[in-house]
Amino acid sequence: FVDHASGGSVHRLPGEARQVTLTSVGPGLRWTMGDRFSMRLDYGFQLEDTGMALSQGDSRIHLGMILAY
Repeated sequence: FVDHASGGSVHRLPGEARQVTLTSVGPGLRWTMGDRFSMRLDYGFQLEDTGMALSQGDSRIHLGMILAY
């Protein structure tokens, strides 16, 4: 996947950027069991340095599950 987002702050702290842009890429898995359960697992790599606490090259895992009833 490729994910891109941009956000800003109206009431910034001193030294805080007006707008931050983040782009990431990574692989993902999708799994469905019947009509009621699905799960996804994504592993994303950050491409741009945002100047925030996270640094360039940081990665994260996201797991999501859905149970329909």
